[in-house]
Amino acid sequence: MVLPQKADALQAYLRAHPLPFPLLPDGERSRSRDWGVYHPLGIDAFRTARPASFVVGGDGKLRYTFVGGNQFRSAPPETLVEELQAAATQ
Repeated sequence: MVLPQKADALQAYLRAHPLPFPLLPDGERSRSRDWGVYHPLGIDAFRTARPASFVVGGDGKLRYTFVGGNQFRSAPPETLVEELQAAATQ
């Protein structure tokens, strides 16, 4: 998971709230820009990334993409679970 946060802030959060999967900080928003989800300015956000989900299969091909139109839209969890399960069985 990539988050548009500085590494030190993310590490502090993870010390208090450990997660069973890796998180990659994107404090400079370079990955957000590369992936086309950077959101420089809007009513609901400033210099962040739109909520986005990408599922990549074992073959390295993109299986699923979701990019929210605002900070309050994210991929449906049930769809993500289905896509992740399908990618895991490839």
